[in-house]
Amino acid sequence: MALTLGKDELLAQISPFYFGVDPRGRVDGVGPALARQLPEMVGRPFDECFEIVRPKVVPGRGLLAVMSGHVVQLRPVERPALGLRGQVVSDGGRRLFVGRPWVTGPDELAAQGLSLADFAPHEAVAETILIVETQRRAVEDARRLEGALREAKERAEGRSLSKSLFVASMSHEIRNPLNVVVGMTDLLAECDMEPEARQYLASLRSNANGLLSLLGDVIDMAQIEQGTVSLEHEPVSLVDLAEEVVDGWFPAASAKGLELFVTAPVTLPPLQTDIARLRQVMSNLIANAIQFTEEGHVNVVVGATERGPTREVFLEVRDTGTGVPVELQDTIFDRFARGQPDMHVYQGAGLGLTITKTLVDALEGRIELQSGKGRGSIFRVAFAQPDPPPTRAVSPLGLRVRVVERSGPVREALVGALRRLGIDRVRVGNGLGPGAADTDVTIVGETTLDGGVARPVIVFGPRTGGPNGAPAVTRLFGALSSTKALRDALHRVAPGAVPAATRLPTVGRGPARRVLVVEDDTDNRHYLRALLERDGHTVWTAEHGAAALALLAEQAAPPDLILSDLHMPVIDGLELGRRLRRNPAAATIPLVAISGHTGTSHRSDAQAVGFDAFLPKPVTAIQLRGALARWCGDGRAALVVGRSTEPRMVLTRHLERVFGRHVVEATSDEEGLHLARRERPREIFVNLDLGADRVWRLLPILREVAAADVDLYVSTAEESGAVERRAAALGCAGLLREPVTRDALAAALGGGGMVPTMDSAGTGSAESLVPLRPDPLLADLVPPYLDRARRELEAARQLVDDGELARVARVAHDLKGTGGAYGLEELSNRARRIENSANAGDAELTAALIERLASYLARIEVVTEG
Repeated sequence: MALTLGKDELLAQISPFYFGVDPRGRVDGVGPALARQLPEMVGRPFDECFEIVRPKVVPGRGLLAVMSGHVVQLRPVERPALGLRGQVVSDGGRRLFVGRPWVTGPDELAAQGLSLADFAPHEAVAETILIVETQRRAVEDARRLEGALREAKERAEGRSLSKSLFVASMSHEIRNPLNVVVGMTDLLAECDMEPEARQYLASLRSNANGLLSLLGDVIDMAQIEQGTVSLEHEPVSLVDLAEEVVDGWFPAASAKGLELFVTAPVTLPPLQTDIARLRQVMSNLIANAIQFTEEGHVNVVVGATERGPTREVFLEVRDTGTGVPVELQDTIFDRFARGQPDMHVYQGAGLGLTITKTLVDALEGRIELQSGKGRGSIFRVAFAQPDPPPTRAVSPLGLRVRVVERSGPVREALVGALRRLGIDRVRVGNGLGPGAADTDVTIVGETTLDGGVARPVIVFGPRTGGPNGAPAVTRLFGALSSTKALRDALHRVAPGAVPAATRLPTVGRGPARRVLVVEDDTDNRHYLRALLERDGHTVWTAEHGAAALALLAEQAAPPDLILSDLHMPVIDGLELGRRLRRNPAAATIPLVAISGHTGTSHRSDAQAVGFDAFLPKPVTAIQLRGALARWCGDGRAALVVGRSTEPRMVLTRHLERVFGRHVVEATSDEEGLHLARRERPREIFVNLDLGADRVWRLLPILREVAAADVDLYVSTAEESGAVERRAAALGCAGLLREPVTRDALAAALGGGGMVPTMDSAGTGSAESLVPLRPDPLLADLVPPYLDRARRELEAARQLVDDGELARVARVAHDLKGTGGAYGLEELSNRARRIENSANAGDAELTAALIERLASYLARIEVVTEG
């Protein structure tokens, strides 16, 4: 039987929210869903039940005013939140509303008391709501999954952090006994012992240092995982740094019979980078090359190149070792990866290249490998250098050198090192042969001489009769490409032509001080006490902070310095620092932290509570002497005045880290005068970038407001004799050419056999005697030689007045050579400067230099032993 439905029943199924309005304007039919929401609506006027939101209609006509087919939006008077939207349909004199609530999601359904059951199954809104609901559930599931993943990640990171903290903690526990082992072996090395015992001691020291290196790798990895690797950028000479690192690894290479050398251009602009981290990168790569090379050489190449529109500086470490098979190269920088399948033959934890790659990335560089099994390796590290600073020309030396060496890379490295010294007149060859008349010095490789193992070269003069024949023969002690080692060797055979290399100052023992050592580890406490007492200091010890405070309360006079471990029982080092800084009687005592924890956070924590310095364990005698020299001196600072940030920063870094100075900086002449008056510095360095006229007016005022014994230095990038003359006339102690190097600064500051760039004329120390201890074999010859030198200098004065500068140059040339022969390097260097200025035709500067040399000779006091 067929089922027949009426019109309203059909509408109820198609549109559960329909309703009808009769010709009188009253509601006469309602769909089931709408009836549930708005009961008792049938028979009531439309205007009492609904408000038409859109479109605007004639008031009082209600739904009858809307034309059939138009869309209308309604709002129930009793349920205004339930918005309805639909179409008006004409049914004779009636109007039908066929529509539904205006909702877009499940949340709105619940807010209006509706459900999907209120809608017809075929309605688009139902499908939309189902889609939205499905999406909502998917989003909730994704969020739950994301939360679960986040929790898992946090748990993993927590475990990783716990592991890193464990490593950091264990590093402290390992460093404490290692500090004692390394330190005590250093003390033992100074004792008399049998050769066999000394051999055992050397083995002990070697293994202790190996353990220290391995510990450093582990700590580096922990810092990398914690993201605590800090960087300090400064201008760095890649050539100087490469030579320095190669010199350090030279003994290890020599022990395996390997040549280790640097190939570099004559000049290379400095790179803005972190010198400590770049040194670590170089050291890791060189150590890796030495380990996997059994014969041949390791060549460190530095230079610059163009990579598309970008300029790059690069470092390459090339070796003739085993090489890395192609199948292992993709993982060579992974943690614990090894470059050889039979790695049990080699020592190491497999962390060096991982650390190197991470550090190169942190320095914004890139590292590449070119290698193959059995054909050596080339590790290349490159850094972008878009705007390289200008480089200074190398001062030429007139020496004529012949290089005799069969190996092409070795010859290239030697020639490059000679040119970096300013020696351009170089001839090369494969065989020794007879000496050439136009050669002053010959450099010959050991393999060329006797076919032995390739080790340091031999330097000898051509007039000595051959490599085995005369005192002028000398060995090159150091890497064959080291400019310092070459300069030393060349100076020994040709002292008049090559001035001696400037020596960096060594930290002496200094006056006796009172030092309090606070350390909970008994062995470490005894070791530090032994180091300090050996240098003549009075030492008090305490096992923790509470004992230290009690000891300080008992002493009539406070210590000059307190060395304190940070991690101790009862009262630790940080709390000790806080209490001392709050105590007026101890607030000014210098505090130096010592700790096996070497992370940045531990240094920052120590600084925050008032520690003045931080020394990582194991602590060496040199570190202790440096701390005492810096913090127990006269307390006077060095003042650096200059407008440009980079030169000021470089000079400050050298003064602080190499020479132990406390430095204050000023960026203007007004600020410089204020700091000079307040700090009364021992040295003042003024850069001509403030303006030459302003600086010349400023210098006498600085001396007046600072102290009578202050040393004034001028730094400049200018190459001008006029600047040097003006600085000398104003009594400056030195003139520094930029970029200022450690060696140049060491020469300017003087002391420890170093040659100052100018005399300290006008300073408090100008009239002091200069003690001279000549070689005992020459002691009886030196006094009459000095008398002759004074007479020749007097003659040179007259020659300057007569305008005979060429003859002055010859006199100075002779003094330069004879002074070097007698071991008087100071005299030789001063005479060389007179020769250069006379050859340049600068009579005024020549006269000033002669007067300063005469003053120096007048102050020499020959001291003989016994």
